[in-house]
This record gives sequence, structure tokens and C-alpha cells, in this order.
Amino acid sequence: MVYSPAVYTMFKRIGTVWIVVTGIFAGIFGLGCVVGLFIPVDAKLMLIEAILEKFGAILANSTTDWLLAVNVFINNLVVALIVLIFSLIPLLSLFIIFGNGIIIGVFLDLLWRVSYLEPGSFMAGTIGLLPHGAFELTAIFLAGSFGTTALLKLLFTNKIQPQQPRLQFLGYTVRYFFYVVVPLLLVAALVETFISPRIARFVQTWQTEQATSATLAVQLDTVALAQAGCIPGTTTGVTGGTDQMALLYDEVVYEQLRQRAKADRWLASYTCGETDLLLIASYDRSQWSPEQAEALLLDMVTDLQMTYRVYVTADKTIVVGQTDPTLQWLDDAKVIRYSR
Repeated sequence: MVYSPAVYTMFKRIGTVWIVVTGIFAGIFGLGCVVGLFIPVDAKLMLIEAILEKFGAILANSTTDWLLAVNVFINNLVVALIVLIFSLIPLLSLFIIFGNGIIIGVFLDLLWRVSYLEPGSFMAGTIGLLPHGAFELTAIFLAGSFGTTALLKLLFTNKIQPQQPRLQFLGYTVRYFFYVVVPLLLVAALVETFISPRIARFVQTWQTEQATSATLAVQLDTVALAQAGCIPGTTTGVTGGTDQMALLYDEVVYEQLRQRAKADRWLASYTCGETDLLLIASYDRSQWSPEQAEALLLDMVTDLQMTYRVYVTADKTIVVGQTDPTLQWLDDAKVIRYSR
């Protein structure tokens, strides 16, 4: 390409149009993110399954980090090309960008729910998205902007760069796609492979060290118990089945997890099998010592023969008791007693 003063002046003007259209795409994407938080649960689960399957295939075909970076780059390049080409069809690229925003919104909602099981997941996930997301989304928005501006040139030849022929303008559009969008996608793929995961792990580790009951987040949560066949109290069980992802979106389970994350003391009872009882009691260590937590549980089960274990974390004392000592939750029990 020859950079003459006329070409510079032309792209200085058209650059303003590109920036404005890119901002519009960013706004449409943001709106999609908000909508993704509130779409029906069935749609969320379907999208999550599709996303996990897609990235699972990418990981399966990536035996090294460098190969993963290549696969991520190719996947994002295909998306950018689709956005560029479909931008030549009125409004179609807006729907594509809007749909991608919905996917991110669903992903953020999932991270928020998972954070009640694995504290720090939401912050680690969102911060982990930022480094490569900044490059990747900018590239996708620019691809849509280039294509949309080319469409405007085709429709309103005398309004968009009137001194330039349509085919020449399309040629410059394609060139700038490869000069600007492709390098951004390359940087995004490298950052996503080598930098973002390390940032996410660092934040997750830091958050976990600060979190409530982090060491028991998976072992004693409602989702794991439901998967093992233990249902709350004497009810007929949760409505989401035993699939972990579905359980995260079950209203009963999610509300339990949310309330427990805020409470300084809670007690839950479960029926495992037909008759076996499982009790989990959590206490804030600043208010109840392990001995006090143990005594509180024993006072509640004076009419039962129960095996129990006291777990102590950074800020919580958790007592787990059960009528059947063969249940998996106390396989490592060192303290075995019977209630008074």
C-alpha cells in the first residue's frame, strides 16, 4: 500500500467512522451481556454445554501450549472473518455481536454461582478474562466496524469516501482487517494461553486463602451431597436432578448456597438413602470454638446414635455428623463418639 497524503487524509476521516461504529458494537455487546444474565435456565444450560464442548475440542487437539495458542488464534480468526463478512448483510453482524455478549453474560452468571462452591471463582474468572479479552473483543468489534462501514459505502457511495471507488474501498477494508484485526487476535491468543491462566490461578489462590470454609467447599456443599443421593431434610429432593451444572441453577440449591455464604452459623440436615441422617453445622470461629461447636451438635442429637467429625478451617468450625459411619463424608474421621 502506498501511503500518500490523500490516503492519509481519507483514512483519518474514515477512521472516525470506524471508531464510532466500533463503539456501537461494544454497546450492543454490553447489552447482550446483561441479557445473558436473565435468559431462561434451560437456555443457559444449553449454551454452557455447547461452550464447554467447543473448548473441550480445542483443548483435546492441543497437546502443547503453543499448539493451544494456534488453535485459539484460528478459532478467533474464523469468528472475526464471519463478523466481517456478515457485516455486509444489514444488521446481521449486530445479532452476532449481541449473541456473543449473551454468551459472556451466561458465563459470568455461572462464575457467580460457582463462587459459592469455590470462593474466589468469580473474581479469578473475570480478571482472567480481561487480559486477552481486551485484545480479542477489540479485534472482533473492529472487524464488525470495517464490514459495516464497507456496507455503508456500498449503499451510500456519495456519502462515504465519495472520491473513492467501491471496489478500492473494499480492498482497503480487507487490508486493514489483516493489518489491525489479525495482529490483535494473535496477541489475544498468546495472552489467553500463557498469561490469563496464570493471573486467574494467582487470584484464585489469593481469594481461597481469604475465603470462608474454602477447604470444604467441594466436599460438603449442597451440590455434591445431592449428587451422592443425600436430599435436604425429608423433602423429595431438589428439582434440578443430580447433574452438577443443573443443580447450580436449581432455585432451592442456589438459595441455600447463597444464604450459607452470608451466614455466620447454619445447620443443614440430609436424608441419605432411605433412613440414614447426615447433619452439617457451620460456625464462625470468632464466636464459637471447636469445642463449643461440638457441644452444640451433641445437644441437638441426644436421641440419636451418631458418628461425627469436627473440621477446623481458617475462619470456620464445621461439624459433620451421620448415623451411618460408612458414608463417604467421614471416611477420614479421627474423632468417633456417640451422642449422649
